[in-house]
Amino acid sequence: MTWSTFGDPNSFAIQARLVDDPAPRGGPEAYGWSYGDWRLFVRGRSLTRHTRPNGEIRDEVRWYLGPLLQWLGEVWSPFFHEQRPPASIGGHENLIVAFEQGERILLDDEGETARVLRSEMQDWRRRHSVWAGSAGGIFPNIWFRRQSDLMEISYDPGPTVGSPAGLEFQFNRGAALIDVGVVASAMSEWLQWGRNVAESRRHFNFIPVPSAGMEEEQEAENWFMGKHLSRLLRTSHKTSSQEMQFGVLHPLSPEVAMFGTLTPNLSEEDATILLLELDAARTNRPEPSLLSELSENRAPPSRDAAWEEGYELALETHERIGGSVASTRSVDIDKIINTLGVNLRYVSVKDQSLRGVAIAGPGFTPTVIVNQFAKWNKTKQGLRFTIAHELAHILSDRGSARTITHSSTPWAPETIERRANAFAAMFLMPYRLVDAALHVVGPIKDVDSLTRVARRLECGKSAVLEHLQNIDRIDRTIFFRMKAELARP
Repeated sequence: MTWSTFGDPNSFAIQARLVDDPAPRGGPEAYGWSYGDWRLFVRGRSLTRHTRPNGEIRDEVRWYLGPLLQWLGEVWSPFFHEQRPPASIGGHENLIVAFEQGERILLDDEGETARVLRSEMQDWRRRHSVWAGSAGGIFPNIWFRRQSDLMEISYDPGPTVGSPAGLEFQFNRGAALIDVGVVASAMSEWLQWGRNVAESRRHFNFIPVPSAGMEEEQEAENWFMGKHLSRLLRTSHKTSSQEMQFGVLHPLSPEVAMFGTLTPNLSEEDATILLLELDAARTNRPEPSLLSELSENRAPPSRDAAWEEGYELALETHERIGGSVASTRSVDIDKIINTLGVNLRYVSVKDQSLRGVAIAGPGFTPTVIVNQFAKWNKTKQGLRFTIAHELAHILSDRGSARTITHSSTPWAPETIERRANAFAAMFLMPYRLVDAALHVVGPIKDVDSLTRVARRLECGKSAVLEHLQNIDRIDRTIFFRMKAELARP
C-alpha cells in the first residue's frame, strides 16, 4: 500500500501505510486490520528513524496502528489542551527528563498527598506520551504538550520500553514548538484515515474522531486552565468568541490565553483584577504605526537559539527606533514605551509568581501590566527588566492579525520566556552602554566593581553578571567566582 501523508514534513507530518501482517493470528485480535508503518516528522527530522539490531536503518516504525489511533482519539482533548502536570517537575530543559525528575522527588515522600500525586502524574504521562498507544510495539519516546497557541513536542532517544538490544532511535534529545493548528490538522486527517480504513475492512467504532460543540469547548477549557480557573472565567466574565477546529481551541481567546499561564490556584479577586485590565485595554483605534512596523510573529525559538534570538531582536529594535541609546548611562525604558504607544499599567495581584502581562493585537491598546506584588518588581532594576521583558512579547510573539495576552509566570512557554529575558538583557544593556560603563569603572574584578556597573546601567547585579559573560566582557574565572559569591545568603 502506498504512503499517505498528513501535514508537511518540513513543519509537522505523519505518514502511514498498511502492510501485510506476518503473523495475522498473533497480534491484537481487534486490530489485525491495522498492521502497518508510520513515520513522524518534526521540522524535517524523522523521529521514527531507527537502527534495528541487525544494523538495518528504517525511517518508519512497523506495528499495529489501530491501538495508537484509538488512544489518540480517546485522549484528544487533554492531549491538545492540558499544559500543567499535576505536580512540580524538575528544572531540566527537556520536558521528559524534567517530568521524571519530578516523579523521583515524589518517590521520597511516603505521605498520602504524594501517593495521590504519583498516580495523577502517571495518568498525565498516559495522556501525553505516544508510548501509551503502543500496545506492545517499539515506539519512540515522544511527548506532546500544549503551550499557549503552540504545541511542544519533546523527544528522547532512549531507553525505549521493551526494545531489544541494539535498537536505537536516530535523534538527539530535544524539543520543538509548532503551531497547534498545524499539529491538530495533520493528526485529525490521520485519525480520519484510520477510521476510513477500519470501516472499509468492516471494523467499526475503534477510531474516535474529534468533534466541536459547546460541551467540547468547555471540556477543552477545563483541560487547558483547570476547572477552577475555567469556572472563574465563565462565572465572572464572558469569554470572547473562540474558534474550535478539529476539536481543538485555536487560536485561544484573550481571556483563556491569559488564564492558561496563571497559577491554577488564582483567586477570584486576582482574576477579576486581570480581567478588568483586559477589558480596559480594548479599543477600536489602530495600533501606533511605529509599534506596528516593529512587531512580527516570530517562530517559536528552540531552547538553544532562544537567547541568541532575543539579543538579535533587542539590537534590531534599538537600531530601528533610533536615539534610544543616546545616553551614556542607561536606557530610558519608560520613554521608549511611551514613544511606541504602549500603555503601562500597575496592578496589585496577590499571586507573586505573576511578573507581568503583555496585551496587544487587533482590538487592544498595546499594554504592559506590571504586578506590584511580585518580588521581582520590588526594585527599580527588576521593574525595568519586567517592562522590557513584556515589550519583547508585544514585539515578537504575535503577528498583525493575532492577539497576544501573555502572562509571564512559571507556567508560560519556557523558550518564549527565555527569548524575552534575553531581549530584556540586551535591550537594557546594549554593547555601547556596557562598554561605556566598563570604560568608567574598569574591568570587573569584584562585587564592588560589578555593583558600580550595575548602578550605571540600572540593572540587577546578577543580570549584569550573566550578560557580561554572554557578550564576552568578563573573564570566565572571575565570572564563576562572582556568581558563587552572589549566590551566598
